Amino acid sequence: PTPTPTPGGTAIGRTNWVLSASQHQEIVNDIKDGNTGTRWHNDGGENSITIDMGSAQTFNKVVMDAGTFTEDY
Repeated sequence: PTPTPTPGGTAIGRTNWVLSASQHQEIVNDIKDGNTGTRWHNDGGENSITIDMGSAQTFNKVVMDAGTFTEDY
């Protein structure tokens, strides 16, 4: 999927990102699939994801869209 930039900004492409997670590695790529019907989740407690963007990036905004999973944040 093509990322949608916000007004006044440019979205960073996600194609080559490499993601890893402290739990549920099998679904971590759902973070970047552009589908608000999928997601990465954990089983509670302290967990993390790591996103390797492939090169240094400069950005001033991160958008997290929970889609239909409104209780996730």
